[in-house]
Amino acid sequence: MKSLPEERLLSAVIAQAIEDVCLRPIKAPKESKRSFLMDPDARTAYKFLFTGNNLYLELLNIDQEEFRKRLFSQLNDSSNNRPFDVSTRPNPVVDSRKRCFRTNHSLYEQHEKYQPMPMEETT
Repeated sequence: MKSLPEERLLSAVIAQAIEDVCLRPIKAPKESKRSFLMDPDARTAYKFLFTGNNLYLELLNIDQEEFRKRLFSQLNDSSNNRPFDVSTRPNPVVDSRKRCFRTNHSLYEQHEKYQPMPMEETT
């Protein structure tokens, strides 16, 4: 079945977001309290993939919760199980990207935990 150009574009955007969420964290300046900061592109990709009610998956007929659960479990898995890798040698690129995702996930969670809630306007 041939896909529509819009579906291919959305699929490419999702694929790029998955790549970006695994970007290496940035070493923080010495005066910072943290040792690493989340790359801005990784933060945007994390928000795009894991937060809010996103229409992009619905447009592709993909269950949002199932997609997020499977993606998170695949990226957060620290084991050497690689169902798509036929070789028996470890793949350091995949492992390092998973480590970057785990670090980005914890940095995102820390950042969101300490962010002050926006003030609601009163009229």
